[in-house]
Amino acid sequence: MHTQGQSKRISSRRTGAHGAAAVGVLCLVWLAPPVAAQTTTPTTDPAAQTTTTTMPDPTTTTAVLPDPLHGYCATGCFDNGINSPSTSNPPVDFGFTVNPGPQTGDFVIDVLVPNDENTPAAGPFTINGTSSGAATQVSTTAFASDAFGLGNNPTLSQYLNAVNAVTPLPDTAGSPPFPSQPDTNLMNYLQATQGVDPTATGFFVYQADLGSTMLQDPSTPNVSPLLTISPGLPLGSFITAFLNEGTAGSPSWVSTSNSGAIFLPTPRIVEPSALILLGTALAALGGFGWYRRKSVVRPRPRMRG
Repeated sequence: MHTQGQSKRISSRRTGAHGAAAVGVLCLVWLAPPVAAQTTTPTTDPAAQTTTTTMPDPTTTTAVLPDPLHGYCATGCFDNGINSPSTSNPPVDFGFTVNPGPQTGDFVIDVLVPNDENTPAAGPFTINGTSSGAATQVSTTAFASDAFGLGNNPTLSQYLNAVNAVTPLPDTAGSPPFPSQPDTNLMNYLQATQGVDPTATGFFVYQADLGSTMLQDPSTPNVSPLLTISPGLPLGSFITAFLNEGTAGSPSWVSTSNSGAIFLPTPRIVEPSALILLGTALAALGGFGWYRRKSVVRPRPRMRG
């Protein structure tokens, strides 16, 4: 189990020549992302006075994810242990921290829109502020159960890897472009969304690559980046992020834990500009109707002889 970029490893010392019991030494180490959590198994042969260390099968190890990202915004976005709900939609001056920070890398924003709210398409979304970009839909196949044959509860990382959402992507076995993290799986997002949108069964994902960006330490949130997004997001949407702490050729991606993902449990607010356009359109339609009524030619009365 790892917490905030740290992980505990158990290392064992070899037994002495006289068969003394092995002594476990507990040490705390920083992990370089991404690494695999491994536990050695020592076996002692009393006759030969030797100790053999067996490594676990690499196909059964779990990737350890250090340096989780965490969302913040000007109002709300408080971590409730499940996600970080925003009290405004769209969120204002939002961003993400990295632990430890500050750290600079390729910064990617992912917007998860409930798949029953995407007709007509909800995006693309425009991101502005200290960084800017357009979040476009990564695939017409939703992040949902059995998407791309990933099983009934895939992680967001697996889904993004399947659609090659960020380029260039490494194709080296055991080095995915996005580390998988247990709490970024589909159901952890979907359970929260179905609480406000019961008919949702997955998400359409919109992604914006904001380029090289410095993220701050969790002790100094709401400093930078400070971002806005428009239009407002459909009810039950999420905003999450990834940061590449490596390079394009040798990437080292870290992700946002589900509790740090920004959740939108309130309906979006229609922007004033949209209201003005709507009002103008309605006024034009009303004027056209009035003009048509005035333009109707009435029959002239007959003259009596």
